Amino acid sequence: MARYLAAAGRYRLRDYEGAVAFLEQAEWLRPQQADVSDFRGLIAQRQRDFNEAERWYKRALRQNPNLWSARFHYADLPFAYKNYAAARGRYEALLTQLDPRAQARERELVQFKIFLTHLLQGRVATARAYAQKFAGNPRSPAKPYVDAALAFYLGETAKGRALLLRQLQTPTEPDQVTASYLGTMARVGWIPESPRWDLPPLVTR
Repeated sequence: MARYLAAAGRYRLRDYEGAVAFLEQAEWLRPQQADVSDFRGLIAQRQRDFNEAERWYKRALRQNPNLWSARFHYADLPFAYKNYAAARGRYEALLTQLDPRAQARERELVQFKIFLTHLLQGRVATARAYAQKFAGNPRSPAKPYVDAALAFYLGETAKGRALLLRQLQTPTEPDQVTASYLGTMARVGWIPESPRWDLPPLVTR
């Protein structure tokens, strides 16, 4: 646990080599830790070594098929290298495995990513239609980010920023959830990158 947390601290500082060193120590002390493998995958992804990231995510899923962060990171990987069709296929497969009641927050994040795959492929009408999934829920964590993404994509930058600022001023979700949405938007290029939007996976033990 201590070495995982130390790795998380180095990750927040963008010291990926330092983070890996602590994770290697954690793995040596207690092999076959799925969250360590998942974290190694995320670091490889941030370093844009996508083949290595895929290898680590698959290893994490062999070690613990139910680890949410590994399941999401594996599905999310093609999005990082802009293969939106492949990403959508993985998201849709993941969505079928999530309980609508027990995992509502996770489902909305995955649905947001599916919406983005349509939008970033220029399928604006399809993206708008998909966005209706969030319209009927006033407590939807995804809805403000869907509206902001549409604004940014359509060149309405001031509107997009205003929507995000309003959301940040009245937070309704934990930091990890907020970071999942904002980190995606930063990596697309709509808002500046920030360590606040790029958090390490939560430790599960």
